[in-house]
Amino acid sequence: MRIEKNCLLDNCNKVFLFWGDKKKFCSKKCQKKYWYNFNFEKISEIKKEYKRNNPKKWKKYHSQYYQENKEELLIKSKERYEIKGEEIRKKNKEYSEIYLQLNLDKHRFNQANRRARKLQATPSWANMQKIKEIYLNCPKGYHVDHIIPLQGKIVCGLHVENNLQYLKAKENLRKGNRIVTS
Repeated sequence: MRIEKNCLLDNCNKVFLFWGDKKKFCSKKCQKKYWYNFNFEKISEIKKEYKRNNPKKWKKYHSQYYQENKEELLIKSKERYEIKGEEIRKKNKEYSEIYLQLNLDKHRFNQANRRARKLQATPSWANMQKIKEIYLNCPKGYHVDHIIPLQGKIVCGLHVENNLQYLKAKENLRKGNRIVTS
């Protein structure tokens, strides 16, 4: 006897024909997806335990998978960020505030080191008035960036007006401690 049924997988609306009454899915793929969704928590726990017990293997597998699927993963990441961008930013901000409160001593230490490096990189002949002016006139959404970083890998720059530029915040954070030539 021929029977017409809907696939049991939630987002699959295919209607399929079969003989008998035991078949519930239109394909093996749908059957696997259904099983995975039904056992998601159990699978997650198994994966977490494997990651803890085999960190080197997991890292190797993960980096290899990333290299093989880089473009697809980047597209998915952008799509996810477009959909949940505000939520992600809010969580990141909350995390940053909590981290700062828990590591206030580290933050103060890093800030003091930064100020000390800046002072050490400021020669006596530097025009402090002009430097102050550059910082005060920085447009919104921009950072004052050292063209040659104060503490670069190859060379260290000076904290002088000729070594400062305005750079969009995102670009400056991406640039980090490197010299970027356009």
